[in-house]
Amino acid sequence: MNVLIRYYSKHGSAKQIAERFADQWHADVKSIDETAQDDAYEKILCVCAVYMGGMNKAMVQYIKNSSHPNMALCLVGLNKDDAYKTAQDHLNEATKKLSMIIGVGGVLNFPEMGFFEQKIIAMVNKEKKLLEKIDKKKVYELWDETNIQQIIDWGKV
Repeated sequence: MNVLIRYYSKHGSAKQIAERFADQWHADVKSIDETAQDDAYEKILCVCAVYMGGMNKAMVQYIKNSSHPNMALCLVGLNKDDAYKTAQDHLNEATKKLSMIIGVGGVLNFPEMGFFEQKIIAMVNKEKKLLEKIDKKKVYELWDETNIQQIIDWGKV
């Protein structure tokens, strides 16, 4: 299968999962800022990091402007269960052209976060109970392997 993976990553989690998918499919990987011949691919997977409920503007415009017939969206962030709502909030009608919208969790890299990011994660953690206790010196991998496998399967078909 000829797959292109387009990604946006702030701290590296979305790039990490994009490269994992690429290894599974022997796919091409391009950041959202790089150019690619979309029509040369059978499928396109957009991997977008979500920060404070927001999607990258360039990724949103890319999806909205695309006419590719087989595109899926993988959202990387803590609220993996809200992936469709997040996509709907940013993409509106463009969600209808996506064959899959799925959240896969992500990585909390506290040493690389700023003060405000750490505070926001602490507030989210109180509500969602993601971690029993936060150690700001640690990196937490919170991937949803079931959802990741769904995307791997999508790319193989």
